[in-house]
Amino acid sequence: MGDLMALLRPVYAARDPADGVRLMLEFCDPAIELWPAGLWLDHSAVCRGHAEVAEFFQKLEDAFGEFWFEPERFEQRGDSVAVAVRLEVRGRLSGIPDSRAIGHLWRFRGERAVEIRAFRSAAEAFAAL
Repeated sequence: MGDLMALLRPVYAARDPADGVRLMLEFCDPAIELWPAGLWLDHSAVCRGHAEVAEFFQKLEDAFGEFWFEPERFEQRGDSVAVAVRLEVRGRLSGIPDSRAIGHLWRFRGERAVEIRAFRSAAEAFAAL
């Protein structure tokens, strides 16, 4: 398995949500599954395929105006990568910032992401690795 973290770093470095989603979908399998943590959007249903994943991130942008992910730690084991992430948001109407430490777990088949799971803590993501 190659350095899957090299695929992920540009996604997390993107400050424009549309750029991040575009970069992410370039290496996602067409049947990608995104399992949200359900922190803000009252959305915990799985998103399947590029269109549903893009729609989920559009809803985040619609709700917050500004959001981005600050990666704090990456760890790869086999075909999976866990990422400790700080999710930064700013309310679209209120302008109030918020920040949460969360975790992401990416599963790959070759160099195609097939599953992304968001966790309410980084510890949960690393435990699932």
